[in-house]
Amino acid sequence: MASAETPSPEVIQQGASCLATLPARPLYARVDGVVRDGMLIVIEVEVLEPALFMEFDPPSAERFAEATLKRLAR
Repeated sequence: MASAETPSPEVIQQGASCLATLPARPLYARVDGVVRDGMLIVIEVEVLEPALFMEFDPPSAERFAEATLKRLAR
């Protein structure tokens, strides 16, 4: 069962640093990992996801649609 969690700002930054290493910024990505002693240990970076978990943040559906249209317009 999925649940919404809010990681610490430090862990969010560590996940963002992981995404910054990708050759292109995806419209959607999820960094899965565990935190040990304040350090994010990445298990996987998910960029193709059948369930986007937008039910945990309803405004995310509109943001994702807008980002998709913007990306397609380039």
